[in-house]
Amino acid sequence: MIDIKKVKVFHKDIKINYLSNLMANRGKLGECGYLLDEIDISSEATDNSQISVLLHEILHASIEMLDPDLNEEKNIKLLEIIFATLLRDNIEVFRTILNILENETETR
Repeated sequence: MIDIKKVKVFHKDIKINYLSNLMANRGKLGECGYLLDEIDISSEATDNSQISVLLHEILHASIEMLDPDLNEEKNIKLLEIIFATLLRDNIEVFRTILNILENETETR
């Protein structure tokens, strides 16, 4: 199981909950509660599935904050595929970017 406890989406801290029986109870591997500032992820899903679900729900939260009219499942799924593929296929690029951002933060 991945162990990410929270994520910041713009100005909001969103708590990550790992729940058993999420698929059985809600028919989903994940769900974003915008008003509650929480993302629920199935604890029974594989690590790769949890990562995809987390990315998917972060996208839902982000778009909901910027333009709720665009927050349709087909848009989110497309963005999830794009971001997941970019991250997976360019991991060294993102590590370099992360190192630069971390160094900037330390020098402030």
